[in-house]
Amino acid sequence: MGMKCLKCGSTEILSDVPIGSGVDNLSAVPVLALAYRTPDARFFKGPASHPVLAWNYGASGFAERYLQDPKGFAAMVKREIKDV
Repeated sequence: MGMKCLKCGSTEILSDVPIGSGVDNLSAVPVLALAYRTPDARFFKGPASHPVLAWNYGASGFAERYLQDPKGFAAMVKREIKDV
């Protein structure tokens, strides 16, 4: 069974689209999920980041965001927390 938009039922899907933040293509930066090894620290929080991608549905324009590699990000965060 193929993926369908939850809003409109469309099967026209653009998957794994990078998400950028910025006012134009020249200043766009990738959107990242962030977690910190020591979130309460004033400095040197030890960030772990991972790219966020989107699935865009053609008929409704609805977009869902997903981590590029959720298991890898979870392992990175857990590893960073254990290293403290």
